[in-house]
Amino acid sequence: MATSKISESCVVICLLALTSVIYVNNSDAIVIDDIPRTIDICYNYYRKTSLPNMYADQTIASAKMRFLPFYPLVHTFCSSELETFLCSIFLPRYDPVTNTSQRPCRESCERVYQSCKYAIGRSRFFWPPELECSKFSNDATCYNLTNGSATNNSDKETSRRRQAISTECKPTPSTPICSLITERQTTFQNGNYFNHSSTGEAVYELSKYLNLISSLRGPDALNNVNYENCFSSLVHLLCHLHLPVCPRSPVSQSFCLDVISDNSKCFNAVKDLNTKGENFTWPPVNVNCQDAKWFINQITVFVIQRFNPFGPPAPKNIQITPQFSTRLNISFDRTGDLNTTALYRRRDTTTAYQCTTTHTLPRPGALTLEQLTPATDYEIILASLRSTSSLPGAFVGSISNTFEQCQNDTTGEEIIQGKFFWTTQDGNQWQTINCPYGELDDIDDRSTDVESTAKRFCACDIPNVCKNPYWLKPNTSTCNFKRVNDELTSTLSKVLRKLKRDKISRHNASEELVGIASIYAREFTANDVILSTIILEDIVNDTQQLNKTGSNIVKSMNNLLNTKENVLFESQRITNSSARIIRVLDQYLENILLTLSQNVSQNEENIAVYTQEYNSRDFEGAAAASVEQNTAHNLVIYDNESGVQPNQSHVSLTMPSSLFKDLDIDVNTQNQRISFAIYRKTSFFITSEKKEPNSASQANAVRRKNSFVISGSVKGQRLTNLTDPIKTTYQPLDVGRDETTACVFWNFTAGKSGLGNWSSVGCSYQGIVDDVVTCHCTHLTNFAILMDVHIDDRDETHDKVLSVISYIGCAISLFGLVLTIFTMLIFKDLRCKVPTRILLNFCFALSLTLIVFLVAAERSNTSSFAACRVAAIALHYFVLVVFVWTSIQAYSMYLAFVKVMPRYHSKFILKCCVVGWGLPAVIVIITAAIAIEEYGDENFCRVQGLPFQVGFLTPVVLILVVNSIAFVLIIRSLLTAGSKVAADKRATGLQHARRASAILVVLGLTWLFGILAIRDAKLVFQYLFCIFNSIQGLLVFIFYCVLSSETKVKYKNLLCG
Repeated sequence: MATSKISESCVVICLLALTSVIYVNNSDAIVIDDIPRTIDICYNYYRKTSLPNMYADQTIASAKMRFLPFYPLVHTFCSSELETFLCSIFLPRYDPVTNTSQRPCRESCERVYQSCKYAIGRSRFFWPPELECSKFSNDATCYNLTNGSATNNSDKETSRRRQAISTECKPTPSTPICSLITERQTTFQNGNYFNHSSTGEAVYELSKYLNLISSLRGPDALNNVNYENCFSSLVHLLCHLHLPVCPRSPVSQSFCLDVISDNSKCFNAVKDLNTKGENFTWPPVNVNCQDAKWFINQITVFVIQRFNPFGPPAPKNIQITPQFSTRLNISFDRTGDLNTTALYRRRDTTTAYQCTTTHTLPRPGALTLEQLTPATDYEIILASLRSTSSLPGAFVGSISNTFEQCQNDTTGEEIIQGKFFWTTQDGNQWQTINCPYGELDDIDDRSTDVESTAKRFCACDIPNVCKNPYWLKPNTSTCNFKRVNDELTSTLSKVLRKLKRDKISRHNASEELVGIASIYAREFTANDVILSTIILEDIVNDTQQLNKTGSNIVKSMNNLLNTKENVLFESQRITNSSARIIRVLDQYLENILLTLSQNVSQNEENIAVYTQEYNSRDFEGAAAASVEQNTAHNLVIYDNESGVQPNQSHVSLTMPSSLFKDLDIDVNTQNQRISFAIYRKTSFFITSEKKEPNSASQANAVRRKNSFVISGSVKGQRLTNLTDPIKTTYQPLDVGRDETTACVFWNFTAGKSGLGNWSSVGCSYQGIVDDVVTCHCTHLTNFAILMDVHIDDRDETHDKVLSVISYIGCAISLFGLVLTIFTMLIFKDLRCKVPTRILLNFCFALSLTLIVFLVAAERSNTSSFAACRVAAIALHYFVLVVFVWTSIQAYSMYLAFVKVMPRYHSKFILKCCVVGWGLPAVIVIITAAIAIEEYGDENFCRVQGLPFQVGFLTPVVLILVVNSIAFVLIIRSLLTAGSKVAADKRATGLQHARRASAILVVLGLTWLFGILAIRDAKLVFQYLFCIFNSIQGLLVFIFYCVLSSETKVKYKNLLCG
């Protein structure tokens, strides 16, 4: 059905209904108006209103719209006074005596709110803060909903007496459904049929039948005996089960059977309603008609009043169409000629309803919800408006969602068709943008009448839900290529252009690329490398042709390795081309069609590749090596883990026989493809990052590869943390040099610029025998060895010594902290002092830091990487807590000894705890949220990189600086105070200052040593850092317990009785 926009004025009014409040001054002009008879909920209580109301509505029409968002609560029947309460808010009663509007009394507000409290909670209804009962008064000017006048003390006393003498029988709660049964009281002493906990819950559950009952009295019910009989039986049955009559007695089974039996009058009525667009369930109520406690097999008589208090039934055949990220289209069948309102809000939230309303013309059976939030589920309820009052009848609910959006993205290459900048786009929609270089100008395409635009589709996995949409490949077929003057670049551009427009086969394109690169690779520019990369990517994507094109892919890569290294690095910097070329090779080796035991092997001058399907059940290992024979390098493959002869291999990689045991596969049924690649020329693996120079001669030294690069992979598997390591051997290209050798692999996303760098994570140097280097790694990727690098210049002997010092020192330190905490806790005089409480928090924090360090500082001590990351976060947090508590100690002493008239701080320790334990938590949470990946690595469980510098080192340095200034001020004040400070206080102050300063110095020196641990002095400062850092707890015990005369006296008294 077609959809129409609703008026902006209605939307604005509904949005303001629960969110904006304007209180009117007494001096403002008051408009006195008669309440229309159609607004019977107000007209039956008073006849005149004075505007503006508290929301600044100047007319009855605008004020009446504010009722709509409250009607979901009204229809829960929670309070018979709710509508009157709303009248007194939106159309306040005019008092001719005071010439003012009367707001409801606080007592009336509290009575309404308490009655509706259960329904508010169950329906997550938003009760506006401006309607909080505390904002109303009980003075003589307020309006009492019960008797229309101000409340008085005698009324309250009468009410209390009535509550005190309540009996089992009570008047039936005022619900439109049960009010049809005359002369009725109810009892809830023994619960109801559904075991509801209260009458509030029973009434709330009863209200869910409002739409069905309204439909049985709606326009479709005229002259239909099934509707009439079903209505009578259903009303009586629902009231009997939810609000039992008092005194309690069973009713006739016939009422029950008329409602739930197949082919009964209710069955036929509900069936008829569903055929007309309703969606009522059958049976409408689950009940056992044979339950003798509630039903008897005899006729009972009851009287149902004939008037209709329910209003019109809800619209039918509701269809909600999510097509956009900020708009929902709703179509429905109206109830007669009545207008329809829609209330909506975010699903599962306690927020105010917003509203829209249809117009009579031009399309009354449609609504549009606009200005919604993308990717959001909405709760939507619709109701027909009464023809007289324009207030809603029964609601029917639905759930729908707005589409998510594809996010900003950039595609294309400057050298080809330019950069295409795609902005956020609704799911399931096209986006069209202009071509950067205009329309096609090829001689073959000039006659084609096309627009110079590019298109891209934002796709959804599920069309009508559209969660997590994604961009499809853009269509740039009508866009021109960049005009270039360089002849070689132009030639490559033409090959790519013909390939994109299917004017050349991929096999022929691969032949042309091999021919061009074999002759001109040494003259390539960065643009030529980029074009070659894109051509290779297009070729390898056609997996069905890889048996024809695969060898040319390897030959092209072999030729590209002859390009100048600085050109390859520049192309890598611009478009990540080197990494993309290597991925092309991986894609080729993984996707070329092979049968079991069949292999593909190709040996070129600069590169050699091999791939084969292996039976994982019979796998005994696999290895590849580059062996020099007759001045030529050959690729040799071994089908076991012991075949490689390192002294005859320039480079080798061996996969253990246990390889597939670490994989989550069924070794009995699944074959696995293993691939090897050897790069004898390593120009694809270039880094510009320099080593920290040890001397002036090394100031410009860069990290340098000292071997071929070899890689291994298993298709579809990311191998890490292998039980048995991958073994690689290398014959160094430069033998006899004394620089440090590092076993490394190429990380494509590492480095300061994210362009790739060598990393030693997961790889270990095993030694060198007969000029052959052996390395072990726990994962598969591209491996090599480096020389003259800063990456792994640690000495293994010193590492072990430092580790022993750390663990022994930390154990001693923890013992000292435990003794300190014990000492402070057993002496009441000590633990009640503010400095002691601060010290205790400091000791607890330092103890937790040491425990985490001892248990999980090294990656090998944790069960998983996730546990290592948790340990890293905990270590970050507790160390920051330690430093913050030193700062609190400094502040406390500053207040005590520097301030001339120190102020009293209530709950001082509590506030200190909030800062001491809370501020570090904020820093850690922000750091982890931004860069969680920087917590922990393959070796250590700690924060690293930029987050270490910003989220850890910076606050620590700031605290140390502030503490140093504070302690200088404290010492100065104590030394120069003279008679202003008593001698005993000055002595105590100096004692505290010396202790705290000692701790500060220890902590400050510790981290200063860590920062200075670089270059030639690195080893010395590492030892100093390790020693002082690991005995902090012991020093605390010495300063605050062993050297403290007060503590020694207390111990002496304790031990000597």
